Amino acid sequence: MKKLLYIFIFFLPAFVWCQEKEFVFYPLTVFEKVSNVNELKSIEKADKLNKKDFFFTENYKGYNGLFFIKKEKDDWVVYQFELSLGSNSYLKNIKVENNRFVSIQYYRSPSGVCENTYGIVFLLDVVRNEKISFFNLNKQRCYDYNGETVGARESQCKATFSIKDNVLKITSTKKPDDGLYCTKSGTYHYESGKFVRKK
Repeated sequence: MKKLLYIFIFFLPAFVWCQEKEFVFYPLTVFEKVSNVNELKSIEKADKLNKKDFFFTENYKGYNGLFFIKKEKDDWVVYQFELSLGSNSYLKNIKVENNRFVSIQYYRSPSGVCENTYGIVFLLDVVRNEKISFFNLNKQRCYDYNGETVGARESQCKATFSIKDNVLKITSTKKPDDGLYCTKSGTYHYESGKFVRKK
């Protein structure tokens, strides 16, 4: 588990830097196909979208995580997000942004020298079954050498977003060199499987 945390922290700055220019969509992993709809009736939904052709769940056949289940022709296809859900991470909400994109707010609080909370938004293209993600929150609280809360340093950044047609607009409170992981402000246009930043 510690190795995964170190990998996450090591690659985080590079990931954020890449996302400032464009967001590339990646396909979801197919877990399995289900032809008998009765197999799905007892599944507890993780959303309140009331869609007839797709839904989300946090548990599928004993596997924990986020699953996207969608009707395709005569079958239902179960897609896996490969997200860790547990004591240090959870889903906040799932929301339809328009007839193509669904947003999923995910929070993660890995342990370390400072208390950090990362907010990550996943945008799912329900037409192509592909996703992108970006950081929209980073809260950080660091303590003194004695572990005391007195003199603790607190900082945070937030990024809000909106989607209109195929344009993604992000407004961020991130400041240069603040050391926090929020996506910077920008306007992105959807082009062939990516949101590309426009100057």
